[in-house]
Parts: sequence; C-alpha cells; structure tokens
Amino acid sequence: MNSRDRDKFTTPVGSTSRLLSSIPRSSAIKRDSLAAELERDPQLSTAKRQQRTQAFSTHMSQASLERQLAAAQAAKVELESKVREKDKDLVIERLEGDRRWLAEREQEEREEKEREQAEHLEYKVRSAATYASVSDSRTSATVAQNRQ
Repeated sequence: MNSRDRDKFTTPVGSTSRLLSSIPRSSAIKRDSLAAELERDPQLSTAKRQQRTQAFSTHMSQASLERQLAAAQAAKVELESKVREKDKDLVIERLEGDRRWLAEREQEEREEKEREQAEHLEYKVRSAATYASVSDSRTSATVAQNRQ
C-alpha cells in the first residue's frame, strides 16, 4: 500500500470532532432552551417542580397503599388459615367427645344387659328350685297318701 492509498482511506479530522462535539452541544442546546424558558417565565419552573413533586408524592403514596394492601391481604389469608385450623380442631374435639359418649353408652348398655341376664338366670334357678320343692312336696304327699 503506498502513501497515496493511505491518504485516501483515512478519516478526516474534522468529522470526528464534529461527532464528539454534537453530543455536548445537544445537551447545551437543551440547557440553553431551558434557561431561556426560565428567563421568560420563572413561575413555569416552580409549577413544573411542584407538578413533579406532586407526581412523586402521589406515586409514593400509591406504592405505600399497595404495600399496605398486600400486607393486609397476607394477614387476612393467615387469619383465615388459623380460623380453619381452629374450626377443624373444634370439629375433631366434638367428634372425639361424641365417640367417648357413645362408648360409655355402649358400655352401660352391655352392663345393663349382663345384669338383666344374671337376674333372669337367678330367676330361672329360683323357679326351678321352687318347682323342685313343690314337686318334691307333692311327691312326698302322694307317697304319704299311697302309704296310708
């Protein structure tokens, strides 16, 4: 590559500096237009600042309310869970109480049935003994009559 070709492909110095200077110049233009706007109407700056402050305050209030809402919803879910757990415990306790009561009733009925069976057996034994004694006395009377 000769020196003429190198010159052909080099970038001009002025174009690089134009690109770099265009960035600060655009922000300088914005600052200048803002300064000009403020010079024309200083109350506009105050109004914009107040508007931004109000928007920020509104945003912060909304964010705070959203956090409070989320916390309240989480607390509600937790409390509902506790209530369901308590209800479940109460139902279990009531069912266990009913089971105990039924077991006691069944035990009382078994004891009553056993007592009645024992009384009936005792009655049968007494009846048989009475029948035997009556039968023996008749037999003795019949035998005594036959001997006479």
